[in-house]
Amino acid sequence: MTESSCQAASPGLAHDRDDASQVHTPVVDESSSRDLLAAAARRLLEGKGPVELAGVATLRPEAGDIVGELRVCADAPAPRCEEEFKVMIENASRALAGSRLAAHLARPLRRWRLVQESGANRIQLWPVD
Repeated sequence: MTESSCQAASPGLAHDRDDASQVHTPVVDESSSRDLLAAAARRLLEGKGPVELAGVATLRPEAGDIVGELRVCADAPAPRCEEEFKVMIENASRALAGSRLAAHLARPLRRWRLVQESGANRIQLWPVD
């Protein structure tokens, strides 16, 4: 899911709100070319920036690793619990593992988090550090 609208991204570019300047994040899906998928994987593995797997998650290079990030809509039904977050992560992990992008990554993601956007701020909901 992307942005505060929580709509699934279409292949192409998404706008990421990591800093004051808008960063263009490549968006890939199952219809993306092998070359685009390879370029997206290189971007992640070289730590150059995030990649959006449409309808699944944003993948971010972080501290020599890749972190999967799910965005939860601010207007999503509450309350949400840790078990629901774990199920969301498990579903996203399976979707990534079954994607064509996964074949271009060196190993499965070991770290995931859920965030909620509130205006220009991102709040990490789970895991709680």
